[in-house]
Amino acid sequence: MAIITISRLYGCRGAQFARKLADELNYLYFDKEIFFKVAEISNVSVSELKALEGLVGYKIDILNKFIDNDFIKRIIGVSHKIPDPEQLVKYIEETIIEFAKMGKVVIVGRGSQCILKDFPNSYHIKIVADFEDRVKNLMKRGTSREGAISTIKRMDELRKSYIEKFYKVNWLDPSLYHLVINFSKVKEEKAINLIKELIDFEKES
Repeated sequence: MAIITISRLYGCRGAQFARKLADELNYLYFDKEIFFKVAEISNVSVSELKALEGLVGYKIDILNKFIDNDFIKRIIGVSHKIPDPEQLVKYIEETIIEFAKMGKVVIVGRGSQCILKDFPNSYHIKIVADFEDRVKNLMKRGTSREGAISTIKRMDELRKSYIEKFYKVNWLDPSLYHLVINFSKVKEEKAINLIKELIDFEKES
C-alpha cells in the first residue's frame, strides 16, 4: 500500500514516467486530477486554478498586493472572487492527503514530497536529467531551441519558488527524497525496477 510522489525538473518527461510507473504497479495516478478536486472544493475552474498556481508560485507578493485588482482578474479571467493564495495551497494539501489515504497511488508534483514527508509508507522520487537532454525533449514537441531553454528556466523557477515559499525547503535537496534518478544516465525500465525494489513491490503484490 505504498504512496509514491514524483517530483521532476521540467523537460525530464517525469509526468509521463509517473503514469507509466502507475500502470506498471497497477496504482492510481494523480496529476491533473488534483486540480479537478480542488476546483470542486474552491468553486474555481481548472483553468483559473492553473493560472493562479503559476502566479502563487512565482510572484506571491505581487498576487497578494493586487488580489482584488482588475489587473489580476484580466490575467486569469476570473469573474468572481479569487481564492486567497494561502487557502488555495491549503486546498491542494488537503486534496493530496485525501488521495494519499487511498494507498497504492502515484502523485505528481505540487509539493507532495513535502506534504507527505511524514506520511506512513510514502516514498518520494525526484526525476532529473542533464539540461541539454531536457532541451532536446522539448524540441521533439516542436519547440524551438530558444523557446525550450526559456521555458525550462521559467518553469524551474516557478517550481523552486513555490516550494521555497510554502515549505521553506530547497526542492533540489536530495534529503527530501528516497531516490533521485537521472534520466540522462538511467533508463526508465531500470528506474521502475529501482522503485519496485524500494517499495518491496513483490511483497505487497
